[in-house]
Amino acid sequence: MSLSPISNRSPDSELLAACSQGDEVAIDIFFNRFKDLIYYAINQWMSKSAQDEDRSSYVEEIFHDIFITLMEDAFAVLEQAHNPDKLSPLIYIIAYRATGDYFKKKWKRKKRYVEPPEGEGPVVSITDPVLSREMKRIIGEAIGSLEERERQIIELLFAEDLSYKQIAEYIGIKPNHVGVLIKRIKEKIKEYIIKHYPSLANDL
Repeated sequence: MSLSPISNRSPDSELLAACSQGDEVAIDIFFNRFKDLIYYAINQWMSKSAQDEDRSSYVEEIFHDIFITLMEDAFAVLEQAHNPDKLSPLIYIIAYRATGDYFKKKWKRKKRYVEPPEGEGPVVSITDPVLSREMKRIIGEAIGSLEERERQIIELLFAEDLSYKQIAEYIGIKPNHVGVLIKRIKEKIKEYIIKHYPSLANDL
């Protein structure tokens, strides 16, 4: 087994490039190098925005979404950087904007309505209980199509309401890898629904 050429002294550009290739040593170093900055950017956005709900429970999910995006779009990130070996300013901006985008999308999903013709009755929300039950059934069907380990992770996340750290401890992997797995699982669920229920594609 070959050793990773990446170390704590590696410049940001080499580190992120190695992360994009799935180098676990690089991923761990990148995580430790930038985690505090990413959390800071998330909390900065939330502290400056009007809050009608407690958003603290979303921090971990947002963090892992940002972290995964950085891994998957590594070369695009490097192209944007004025100094690829000093990525902190750019990562702060990416994390700050991603937090805002997360809540904008969440708000849109929450507020999306089906508008009837003018004068023909009340607006019908997609959160209607009947629609919600049907969506839950479809999601359950999609989850049932997953592999056993994937189903277990989703159940721990949503049914048991465990944190990424707790899930990592339960299944024996590193916390920063849990987010990667969960994103892939969510994509599989989405692909299943789009394939079998194409009319719901815009609601995902």
